[in-house]
Amino acid sequence: MEKMTAPAEVLYQSAITSGQWFTEPVASGNLSYRPTFYLESPAFDFTGLGQIDLSFVLMCTGRTFQQIDGGNLQYSVDGGNSWSVVEDEYDTAQNWYEYNNMSELDNEPGWSGPPLSNGVPDFDTTHIDVSYLGGEPHVVFRFKYRSNHYYYGEGNVQGMRVDDFSIEALSLDYVANVIMEPIELSVANTTVELNYSISCTGDTGGLPSTTTFYWSLDDVLDGNDVLIHTVDELPIANGSTLDAMALINYPTPLTQAVYHVFYVADGEFEIGETNENNNVGSFVITFTDYDAVEESDDNSGLFMTTSNGNLILRSESEALNGPFSLEIFDAKGGCVWKTGVVIGSGSQIIQLPNAMSEGLYQIHLYNENSEVTKQLYLAK
Repeated sequence: MEKMTAPAEVLYQSAITSGQWFTEPVASGNLSYRPTFYLESPAFDFTGLGQIDLSFVLMCTGRTFQQIDGGNLQYSVDGGNSWSVVEDEYDTAQNWYEYNNMSELDNEPGWSGPPLSNGVPDFDTTHIDVSYLGGEPHVVFRFKYRSNHYYYGEGNVQGMRVDDFSIEALSLDYVANVIMEPIELSVANTTVELNYSISCTGDTGGLPSTTTFYWSLDDVLDGNDVLIHTVDELPIANGSTLDAMALINYPTPLTQAVYHVFYVADGEFEIGETNENNNVGSFVITFTDYDAVEESDDNSGLFMTTSNGNLILRSESEALNGPFSLEIFDAKGGCVWKTGVVIGSGSQIIQLPNAMSEGLYQIHLYNENSEVTKQLYLAK
């Protein structure tokens, strides 16, 4: 693309003004010869920027009656090794692509249309929100055009023309406000209620995002932690705070009394932010009545907990749902207690006899279809 009058165009017909970028004229007689033109921008650093608006004025001619050829806008974030079409992800663009699939434009969407009249270029003011590029440190744009079509014959308005290319970018930051908040639970609870908070600071409001929650054995968020919950969030207005609640089913079986839950604002990195290091909030979950947990080492799907003299059963197998006989044997093999239980969804709390002393016991659970035997330590 060039920035001066093309030799085949007469100045008064082409209506080119200083500063416009435009394609050279291409002879329209040979339909098999359609060269591809590119106009590439310098690289832009969008690190720490959340709201990014791009605008320009554009004329783009082509064969609209066949949706064959025309032009579009692309971007690269890897130094030009690969290119993607700039799309209207937020459905807010002005005068964006007119056609979804143009055969001579590599089946990409694009613009294509006639000039207003002979010798008069038709410039549209075009605007698009490209905030999805926020956080990218090296973004290059390029206009792509492929056509040799004349609407009114040799020497008249043809091709693609661009002027007044402008980018306006504003800073944005999400901040997680809850840090190491203590929560006490009983092991009989199967869920935990987390009241979390996220603030939006900077020059502009936020975008749709995802808050992620992780279950951790310690106070460090790392790759060993388990993703247990996600929440799709609406944009948070600039200067505002989102206060929300997430009800979460935590992983079982429990193997310790204290756990940490981390929540990450913009957990899928959909927003470019000024500071990516203040997005993590946390809770400290203490199971106050935790004694010990016998893991299901026989793939039975049955997990047992003792707590304050109670036996807590949790089944993760449909085969273990329903009525069962329960027998408890001491270390010498003597049956110290037996009863009937019904196992269903969630945890079943069974009060053990006060006469049972602290020690190791064998738990025998059975019915006509299933049988499970486990050892469990009862703490007093």
